[in-house]
Amino acid sequence: MERSAAKANAPDTPSDAAWAGAERAEADGDWPTTAVRFENLAAVLEEDPLRQCQAWLRASRAYRFLGEIVQSADLARRALERARGLPDRRLVTEALLALGYLHWRRGDIAVAEDLFVEAMQGATALGDEALQGQAQCAMADLLSGGIDYERAVDLYAQGARRLAAAELWGEWVRARNNHAQTLVALERPAEAIPLLQEALERTKHQLEGLPRTWVLVTMADVYARLGDVPRVHALLEEARARPSLNDAPMLQVLLQGTEAMVRAQQGDSADGIAQLLALVPPMGEIGAASDQALLLLDAAMLQRRSGDHAGASRSLAQARSLLQGTPLRQLLRRVESLEGGAPDGSSPDSEI
Repeated sequence: MERSAAKANAPDTPSDAAWAGAERAEADGDWPTTAVRFENLAAVLEEDPLRQCQAWLRASRAYRFLGEIVQSADLARRALERARGLPDRRLVTEALLALGYLHWRRGDIAVAEDLFVEAMQGATALGDEALQGQAQCAMADLLSGGIDYERAVDLYAQGARRLAAAELWGEWVRARNNHAQTLVALERPAEAIPLLQEALERTKHQLEGLPRTWVLVTMADVYARLGDVPRVHALLEEARARPSLNDAPMLQVLLQGTEAMVRAQQGDSADGIAQLLALVPPMGEIGAASDQALLLLDAAMLQRRSGDHAGASRSLAQARSLLQGTPLRQLLRRVESLEGGAPDGSSPDSEI
């Protein structure tokens, strides 16, 4: 009888137990484990196309968070191809979101925008609040790359409310973090602090992996721009001590960028600026043109502040060349505004 009772309380199949384990890793923000476990599950779920698509999509998302774009794209495409033959339209919408992210990271912004619009329409037609929140935040991520910061801020706020109502806390933390980064791009860093404090509080007892590390690095960047160097050092010290930092190459570059800014602000301008400029090529390998341009903007402002006006002009020209011919109009206007500003950096956009 004891054996029968134990069997009744156990998962139905080995894949059920593995699925539960993958979900635990996902809830903890352990993206390397999440990616591998869901990908392995997909390989044994050939006879269950619905769950196979779900596994591919969740593995794809985890790989995307890790910066593994090729692997993420491959799984998202497989999921979309299979999902289109299934009655579950939610899966199609999720796959559209996954592919939209991947086109965005590759610089195919028009394609990504079309996919996100289709996903938002699909989520609305389904009446799925959680999926609508995910789609809104996806579009916000695209717009926050330099297309329309103000609209991105509105979409992050709307999407985060829906994600919180659905208790999708991992995605909620990510939305809060990206909302804060967009406020920094709008040169409103003080407004970002409450959002990051909420996110940091949420990651105290759950999502202690990569999500918390992202928030720590973003908060350090905000305080660096506000000139609170002791707080920056404390936040970066905690971030550097976290093993999850090794799982995110872009996060490592952003952390080093904040360190470089602080070094330049504290009087070691030449080394800080050189360190910041040295991060532009590696950022190009793992990020988008907007990510590189933002590094160059920070370098240009520090160069102006130190009196290196020729260096600032070169950095701004390089940023402009990255953005010309792209839809990143708002970011391009900011670069052009700085190029036309006073040599001492007294443009309206001159604060770091």
